[in-house]
Amino acid sequence: MSNSPLHEKVRVLIARALSIDVSCVGEDASPDVLPAWDSLHHANILFSIDDEFGIRLSPATMAQMIDFKSITRELEQTLSGLPKSPDAHEANVE
Repeated sequence: MSNSPLHEKVRVLIARALSIDVSCVGEDASPDVLPAWDSLHHANILFSIDDEFGIRLSPATMAQMIDFKSITRELEQTLSGLPKSPDAHEANVE
């Protein structure tokens, strides 16, 4: 499992949203693997990502973020294209 700061932060956000221990969130984390990961919790995960990273994910980007791997992949792409600024940015990764 990658120990990058981004991956660790996403693991913590998923664990908090699902009210589970962070050790339960591996790279294979998804609604199929974690029973607590339902549609409501999925929305909470995405909203917490918006808040934590100071971005606004587009609906198209959110639709691609369906599990741990896709969430981290989309975040890496989104964050690599953002200018350094404390303001929120609209993330359009399509």
